Amino acid sequence: MKLLFILLFCFNVSIGQVVTGKYSCLGSGKILILRNDSVFFEEWQGHIGRYWNKGRWTIKNNIIILNQTPVFDTINFKNSDTLVISKDTISQMLTFEQYLEMENHSVFQAHYLNYDYQLIYKNEKLYPINSKGIIIKKYPGKRKSISIRNKRLDKPQIIFFSWNKMYPTCAFERVK
Repeated sequence: MKLLFILLFCFNVSIGQVVTGKYSCLGSGKILILRNDSVFFEEWQGHIGRYWNKGRWTIKNNIIILNQTPVFDTINFKNSDTLVISKDTISQMLTFEQYLEMENHSVFQAHYLNYDYQLIYKNEKLYPINSKGIIIKKYPGKRKSISIRNKRLDKPQIIFFSWNKMYPTCAFERVK
């Protein structure tokens, strides 16, 4: 039993050493960094600014699990402290004026209530997978529909057919 545990531990350590590094998601501009100390950093350009996310990563059953660690700032306003999601990666104490100045920057921490991002390492790439371990090939995007409008504006439109436009997911490739 001890031998089996040691072999599994060594296998997970060797997989961890293989997957560490900097990855890029071509086409989306998304960057993922997996460090040796089990910390990850993720960054991408959105429609209105630059987004980032950080936390810890673990390997379980050959699956890389990213767990977000939100960063908060403390704002002192009228002798009362308030926690807000930080714009940068450093947790700090801010005055209300400093906070307002930072609000003008178009950099945002991506804050998810249920951040459960899993990846699998396959063919030198990292692929996103669902909770059943299946590679996600497409994700839902903008909702489309074929409908007509009633003559009365207070009535809802009549929808004949609707669907979600599906977009291909992006596999992370190692940056050399």
